[in-house]
Amino acid sequence: MTGFLLRRFCWFLVTTWIVITVSFFLMRAVPGGPFDTDRTVNAAIERNMKARYHLDWPSWKQYVHYLGPFNLDEETGARFAGGDGSATFGGLLTGDFGPSFKYRDFSVNDIIGQSLPISVALGTVAMFWALLLGLSAGILSAVWRGSTSDLGIRLVSTIGIAVPNFIVALFLITLFVFKIELFPVAGWGSLRHLFLPGLALGGPFAAYIARLTRTGMLEVLSQEYIRTAHAKGLSPAKVLMRHALKGGLLPVVSFLGPATAGILTGSLVIEKIFAIPGTGTHFVNSALNRDYTLAMGVTILYTVLVYGLNTIVDLAYTFLDPRIKLEEA
Repeated sequence: MTGFLLRRFCWFLVTTWIVITVSFFLMRAVPGGPFDTDRTVNAAIERNMKARYHLDWPSWKQYVHYLGPFNLDEETGARFAGGDGSATFGGLLTGDFGPSFKYRDFSVNDIIGQSLPISVALGTVAMFWALLLGLSAGILSAVWRGSTSDLGIRLVSTIGIAVPNFIVALFLITLFVFKIELFPVAGWGSLRHLFLPGLALGGPFAAYIARLTRTGMLEVLSQEYIRTAHAKGLSPAKVLMRHALKGGLLPVVSFLGPATAGILTGSLVIEKIFAIPGTGTHFVNSALNRDYTLAMGVTILYTVLVYGLNTIVDLAYTFLDPRIKLEEA
């Protein structure tokens, strides 16, 4: 296991560096900047603002300065200055994402620290709905194979895969806000605010999980050891829960890594629709405002989360199926 984790860590460093490098230069290649506004700004003021954040430097020099801690400003010895100039940016190697260009009183670390718990709460609720609905539907579909119920579950799953989550969100808002009036339409503050966005975000993934669970369960239910368990007189429920379910979940576990990535990226739209102040909302705003440091911080955060969760999924494989070795995962 040590060798596996060491290799994963090395690849994590390489992957993160590539994501940082590509994202950094792509953002600066796009027309516009963080200080371009609808109104005309005095040229001298704009020059001063760019100088404060070193945006008047060449891109390669900004890149090296962003990684830090490298002192490239020989005159003042300063890093990216924020606010009144007293706050400094030590670079990514010190764990400092720098100041936000638009939220002048906040650093990127502050914004992520405030918004990440909200996005995690939304993602947790979404994953709960995805696993609850997906596993239940998939198991029932496999047990009722060939029946009308099986056909209905597969039809609903196909529709769920085809419909994007923002359409699901609009349907849920129409039904549970305007028709039945059970939940608030938007905002943040209680568990009731998480019900609709969590269901809208997790619903399409529940459809994928249902199909994968059905496929995995059908394959396991046809194995010899399942017939042996039935021959020993075990009840169908015990055979299903003790023997079939563990092996049938392998396709679902392999999907959880991409599903987590999908929930993270899908939350960008859902958070905007339901006015949830999570990381996704700040990421969308950073792209619209050309807030380079905030966009980079959230991109790096997503990279770390997705890579780490995929590693956890590979480790979980060995517990579900001892025949799988970490070197093969």
